Order: sequence, then C-alpha cells, then structure tokens
Amino acid sequence: MSVIPSFSKLIAPFPLERFQKEYWEQKPLYVDGKGSRDFEDVLKVDDLSAFLGRSDIRHPSLRLVRNGSEIPLENYTRELRLAAHVSYDLIDNEKLFVHFYEGATIVLQFLQQNIPTFGHFTNELEDLFGCNVHGSCFITPPSAQGFTAHYDTYSFFVLQLFGTKEWNIYGRTPLPPTREDRDVDETWTSGPATQQLVLKAGDFLYVPRGYFHDAQTSKEPSIHLTLGFFAPNWIDIIKSALAELYDDEMLRRTPVFGKGNQDFAGEASSIKGLLIDRLDLRKGLELLQSEYFDRRVDVRTDRLRDALFLQRLSSETVLRLQAGLPYRLTQSNTGQRVELSFARKKLSYPIIVEDALRLMIESQEFTVRSLSSKMSESSLLLLCEQLLREGFLTLSS
Repeated sequence: MSVIPSFSKLIAPFPLERFQKEYWEQKPLYVDGKGSRDFEDVLKVDDLSAFLGRSDIRHPSLRLVRNGSEIPLENYTRELRLAAHVSYDLIDNEKLFVHFYEGATIVLQFLQQNIPTFGHFTNELEDLFGCNVHGSCFITPPSAQGFTAHYDTYSFFVLQLFGTKEWNIYGRTPLPPTREDRDVDETWTSGPATQQLVLKAGDFLYVPRGYFHDAQTSKEPSIHLTLGFFAPNWIDIIKSALAELYDDEMLRRTPVFGKGNQDFAGEASSIKGLLIDRLDLRKGLELLQSEYFDRRVDVRTDRLRDALFLQRLSSETVLRLQAGLPYRLTQSNTGQRVELSFARKKLSYPIIVEDALRLMIESQEFTVRSLSSKMSESSLLLLCEQLLREGFLTLSS
C-alpha cells in the first residue's frame, strides 16, 4: 500500500499553521509545485485508468458534463438486467469515450469508495479536519470546459494530477453559503476574474466555499482531483445542540395564542435563559463529529480470507489491526466498561479488556500469547476471535 501523505506535505513548502490562520475559509491559496513533485501517493492516473476499464461502473459514481450542462444519463448508460432486477444506470464505456472525444468532462465521484488506497487518504484527512471529505476527479479533454462559473457550498482542495488547467477565480457570495442556499440561488453575472491561474501537474489550489470559479483546458487534456470538505458551521452546531433539548417541556409549549400577545416578550426571555443555561454547543459539535465518523468509508480488506481461516485461529496466529480503519476507544460514563467504535458499530466490554485492546492498537503485529494482559490466554483468544469476525482485526499476511 502507498504511504499516505500528511496534509502538510500537500501544501509544502507553505506552512500549515499559516494556512489555518490566514486562508482556511477566508481566501484562495495557490501553491506552485514547480514541476518537482506529483500526487501519485494520493491517487495514481493508472488507478483511474484501471477503474474506467471496469464494466461494472454505475451512475452516480460517474457522470458526464459539458459547458455547464449534464449530459443525459441515457446517452451513456445501458440496461443492467439480472433475473427480476432491471436498472438503466450501467455505464457504457464505448459511449462514454465517444462523448469524451466530443468535449465532455468525465466526473468520477465517491472515489474513496471505489479506490481503497484513496479511501485511506480521505479517512486521514477526515480525522485531521473533523468533518467528511469527498473526493471527485475531473478528466477533461483538450479545449473544453466541464462546469461554467459557479460557487460551491463547501471548501475544496485541487490537486493537479495530469496536464494543465486554466482557472479563473471571481468574487464570493455576500455570506458564506450553506447547503440550503442552493434552494434560493439568485442570478449571478461574472465580472473580471480576481485571480487567473494555470495549474500544472503537482500544483495545489485551495478555494473557500462561496468563491465563484471556473476552469478550462487548453491544447492538452487535464486530470485534477478535488477534495471537498463538508465542515460544520455554527448553524449546524446549534441545530445539533438543540436536538438534545427536544424533550424539554418548556420548549414544547406554544406561546400564548393571539396576534397581540402581550406576554410574548416575557416568555421569550424565559426561553432565552433556558437556552443560555442548557444549550451545549460543545455537545452539538461532538454529535455532528460522531455522525461524520459513522459515515467514513469502510476500507477493510481480506474479510473473506479471515472468515475462511477463522477456525484455525490459535494463540500463535499472527494478527494485526485492519489498515487505515478509523476507530474510537473510550471508557463509558461510569468508567466500568470500555467501548470500541468502528465501521458504524460499537462493542462494549468490561474495563479489564481495555489494556488488551490498547496493546493490540499499539502493536504492528501480535499473537494472543504475546499480549501481556490481566486476562487469561483463553479469554484473549475469544476476544481476538470476536474482533476478527467483526472486522477490527485481520490475519497478518
């Protein structure tokens, strides 16, 4: 497996601390790779080529756009029929490349789901930024444009993988946009670009949400990767925190009825006091981040092999954690149990199990016999068997 780069390496030599302080959600940042680097440890062009060579790709993992418009799905898909199942979203490779040579941009979505090593990378970014990260790839033929000028409701990074692409960045929306703003978009007329950039292979670009932008190729095709950051804003956090107060009797009351309600100000003052006392914004953020954690891509491999050889498990079998698997190990509120969360599941154990779990996490590889724990060897063997079944551990190859 490729070595997953840290975020600081992506923007090097630009300092990470300066990016966080001066640019994040404030203004665009361009970092010139100076032709001396590539992003192959993030995503290889060969991986994209292999993916597009498959005959089982279905929409919306892939879509086609040209000059700001979606190409109708029926123009590049065919029927998939298996017994009683029928769908019409199977990508037809021949039609796909006919449209590409005619100027259409191939947009690959859910890359973290479709290319496992890339899923490891997005999981690392999600852990760093505390939000979900979606990867999309734009493969654009020469002298073509996929999307016309628009803004996005999320901030994103651009990694130029192949060729060059000319970017125009314009002004931004009056307020930082939320996802709901898409429902009330107003007509926008582009003025002159505030920045014009030509991204070459190895270059990096950051665009905060709300900035209008467009991009087009010149005489050669281009491939760029976009990493979209779906970070919570304060409105999201407040809504999440309010969910903890849904059972409060005072908030469920209806204000005194009537257009001329003289008591509204007094009631509202009481409600404000309740919110000041009980609205826990930190809890709201934690709930959101827990939701983000549950939506992380499942990058586990070799589960079939583990199932086939599970019965051969012994105290000498070499085991390891699933590579790149996001997990959380926490004590319960009472401190009497330890909880292991991963892949949208939560396993709860007596507190005596905690030391053994931490030893597994800290070890590159281990055997049941090598675990120094207060638990008996037979109990450790049963624990490892369960964690192997659940997909937290895997047999070392």
